[in-house]
Amino acid sequence: MNKENEANDNILGYVEETADSTCSCSQSESECAPQRWCGKVVDAKTEPGCENTPVVPKTIDKGLFVTKIPIVLAEANVSIPIMAELKLEDNAIEIKRIKKNVYVTQCHLLPTDPCDTTGTLFIEGFIRKNIEYATEECSNDEVICGRIKHCTFKVPFKCTTTVCFFRKPVLRGPIFLQNPPTTEAEIFQDTLKSCDVCREPVIGKDPCQQNFKTTEFFNEPIFCELVKAIFNEADIHNCPQTSCTDPTEQSFRKITEKVLLTLKIKVLQKQQVALNAEDLC
Repeated sequence: MNKENEANDNILGYVEETADSTCSCSQSESECAPQRWCGKVVDAKTEPGCENTPVVPKTIDKGLFVTKIPIVLAEANVSIPIMAELKLEDNAIEIKRIKKNVYVTQCHLLPTDPCDTTGTLFIEGFIRKNIEYATEECSNDEVICGRIKHCTFKVPFKCTTTVCFFRKPVLRGPIFLQNPPTTEAEIFQDTLKSCDVCREPVIGKDPCQQNFKTTEFFNEPIFCELVKAIFNEADIHNCPQTSCTDPTEQSFRKITEKVLLTLKIKVLQKQQVALNAEDLC
């Protein structure tokens, strides 16, 4: 190894064992032992601070104006009971750590009548659960040795719940405009004649033309925000194998999971609100 490669290995924290070939008989065994390089700080510095200048944002003129902003329609804590059967890749003797995250894939509110004070909310998603566990590879009466492994599960859930809308001057329920029925306009005609030239013209609706009027409203969608998730769970080992000589140790592979998942959810819809603009201080 040349000097340039040796220098690069030191910068990267390369771990290398070197033995002193000139070790004399007067040196101890620890002095002649190979040296291990554990790495070093290659470079470290403190960045200086930089200055900034405050900028006054451009705003609309002072006075009344109308804006469209998300309005909180309802907020609720939804409790979802979940039970799942999980199976690990290998037999485990102990669960070391469990990490959980919740993901909501659907949060849908059915359109309601403007006079309704409640709505039906459909919720669907899954819990991403990562389990780290210890395995047993060799053991005796005094020692158990193995490896740490992990499995990641996606536990689905779905539920339907009823939420109550806020009824206040600023906060209110959802706004859904229903499409009115289609209307038809008739055209008058007084020149309709039959094959008989002696008969008078027929007076009435023009059969050659029809006129319709259709109105379609496009409402703002309702969406949800996930504020908080609380997991209250119990993991039960199924069919554990216990040694007759040491009943304190057992191995298992199947787990029954019982979870009470509580989701704090906001239900929102963009609505037009009248505000009053003031001068900035």
